[in-house]
Amino acid sequence: MALKPCKECKKEVSTSAKTCPYCGVKHPTVTAMQGCLGVIFLMIILFAISSFFGDSSEPKSNSQTSGEQKKKPSTTEQCSLNDSQCLFTQHNLKATIDCKPLIQRLAKYDYKWSDGMLTPTFSHFRHDAAANTMTYIGDQIRMVNGLGNEIRHTYECVYDMGAQKIVDFSAKPGRIQS
Repeated sequence: MALKPCKECKKEVSTSAKTCPYCGVKHPTVTAMQGCLGVIFLMIILFAISSFFGDSSEPKSNSQTSGEQKKKPSTTEQCSLNDSQCLFTQHNLKATIDCKPLIQRLAKYDYKWSDGMLTPTFSHFRHDAAANTMTYIGDQIRMVNGLGNEIRHTYECVYDMGAQKIVDFSAKPGRIQS
């Protein structure tokens, strides 16, 4: 337990004290300079994380041909109805937000997502241009069975790109076969 002078009354106070016992000031050993440095440090970390995850790898697709170019659409760019990768990327965030709660409701007992910052919720897709739908496919959830065991499941969400909503979803035990 180290002692430092209080920033107000200058009496010796523990560095772990939340308030000064003598004058009652909050965080008596934290100076304004330390607070500013903490905020600057936090902003640098957030910037580094956002720039690192901003350049994520492209998801795999079972509908791509080897001659297609992979490109990320901007938020305002309109994708061609035949550009599956562009459409997948453009609608991925909304499909993920809408689909996750529906998949979670399929778990009889409990669930645990194993997707993270580097692992996308949906790693594959199927594009049906005639129906204007995109089927998002992933296997990053573990559903708990009656014995308490976690079993990985493959899930699919059919997203209507015109109506911008999920029209069908399902999950079954197993992993995506590569």
